[in-house]
Amino acid sequence: MFTMESSMKFHALTICALAALIVGCAATRISPTPSPTSAPQAESSPVVVEPEWVPLTDGAEISYDANYEYHPSEMKLSNGKLLRGNSWNGYLKAYVESFPPEKREPILQGITRHVTDYDKVEGVIRFEPVRYMSGPYSQASHLAVVGTLRPESATAFLKFHYYGDSWLFAKSFKVVTDGVPFQSPKIKFRQDHYGGSVWETAYLNLNKEEYRALAEDIVSSEEAIIRFQGKQYYSDLTVTERMREDIEYMLEALDQIGVE
Repeated sequence: MFTMESSMKFHALTICALAALIVGCAATRISPTPSPTSAPQAESSPVVVEPEWVPLTDGAEISYDANYEYHPSEMKLSNGKLLRGNSWNGYLKAYVESFPPEKREPILQGITRHVTDYDKVEGVIRFEPVRYMSGPYSQASHLAVVGTLRPESATAFLKFHYYGDSWLFAKSFKVVTDGVPFQSPKIKFRQDHYGGSVWETAYLNLNKEEYRALAEDIVSSEEAIIRFQGKQYYSDLTVTERMREDIEYMLEALDQIGVE
């Protein structure tokens, strides 16, 4: 039989045992089982496709890359330019190959630096500078050669183009090449505007010796500055290296084609 004293001792021992058990459980930490890790996999290297250069036509050094990712809708050329496949196959190939092989290289060097379009009604190929947003011809004053190509001749103009947010009402221009001035007579500038921007453009026929000589002076100069002259206002344009190169190559192409 339990006496009162022994009963109290029993309860006291039971409480102590439970307390010890609780403390022991709290102090025991179960180490988490590490999750299995997969072995590192080697990164796959991008596939490098080597260019396959194919001559564009007989007699020309310019080639196109047959492995270019956008070929044949877009042709990547060995001179660093891009050519639309439908332009080449649609009309440019036949035009270039209408000339003897020895003339094709300079003709291609000039044409591929410009954008072209075939006018089915007039039967001519129109050309003008490539107006990429990052280039010198997009929404900016510039100097360029523009015109039309026919089977045995071309019509070409030296284009003086002012672009800005204010009208000049230009009547003439002045060009200074390495300190040597050329003052134009009064000439007609075509005017237009859109969205707060205005532009005024004059075209000088390159079949005239003085304008052809002016173009050559600009190409060969270290520095060429054009001043568009209005009655009260003017604006200056420094000819960029890109403009010089495009004009130079197009002049060489026109020499092979012939300018009327």
